[in-house]
Amino acid sequence: MTNSTPPIIIIGMHRSGTSMLTNMLNQLGLFIGHKLLPFDLYEASFFVTLNEWLLAQANASWDNPYNYQFADTIFNEQAKSILLGELKGKKKKNFLGKHKVKDIRDLNIPWAWKDPRTTITIDLWKDIFPEAKILHIYRNPIDVAASLSKREKDIRQSKKLTYAIRVLRFLNYKATQNLSLRIMNVEEGVKLWEDYVSKAFSLDEKYGGDIYHLRYESFLEHPMQFLPEIAEFAGLHPTQEKMKDLVKNVNSDRMFAFTKKPELVEIYKKVQQQDWIKQLGYGEILS
Repeated sequence: MTNSTPPIIIIGMHRSGTSMLTNMLNQLGLFIGHKLLPFDLYEASFFVTLNEWLLAQANASWDNPYNYQFADTIFNEQAKSILLGELKGKKKKNFLGKHKVKDIRDLNIPWAWKDPRTTITIDLWKDIFPEAKILHIYRNPIDVAASLSKREKDIRQSKKLTYAIRVLRFLNYKATQNLSLRIMNVEEGVKLWEDYVSKAFSLDEKYGGDIYHLRYESFLEHPMQFLPEIAEFAGLHPTQEKMKDLVKNVNSDRMFAFTKKPELVEIYKKVQQQDWIKQLGYGEILS
């Protein structure tokens, strides 16, 4: 692995802009995996599956990560051994595609994976990839929670989701990976947001210069101020023309969308004085 390139690990709370950011970096030349999940999530199924397995071993899940914080030395040592085996196992081809290496750690191109779940499991992955860089994007909690709730309702109300499919989703663990009862409630979504952002910002003490925090709203407002920095952080060297072409599709109207909905404004007023909301500059959005 002497000539290998450490990965960029893209993290952040669900519905916070991780897909947008990953897609842009992919178009700038960052390899994000061969077999991706559907619906334009830009998530490599290989790493999502491993993260889901990790969380399940601690009796945790993406929407209820609490138990994972109690992972101890024995848990981590055993899990790390299994993950190292998977990185060079048969299923690695789902991530590598045409890239032929014996171990994913041997990749020598700019590469990354994006999975919001990695926000919770990051310490174990950083142990496996000690030189990895972490790219964290965060967004205001009301838009995040509202988007999660809407996604859940859309899934449940989809005409394609017939009764038979609902039963299959209930019985098949893999098919229920994106469904959540908790996030139907916007205020619970805000609590989940806090779990993710508090974990992400706690990484500064451990990993220092290896992490880059990006505010979603700031990026939407001034994409060309941040994209060159992010590209350099990811080891990419795109032209200014390429980056300018990409940011043409950035829609600043998505900033603070919740302010247009009275019911969401009322929820915001209930939570705006909470610590992490204030720390991240979201406590006075309506001032």
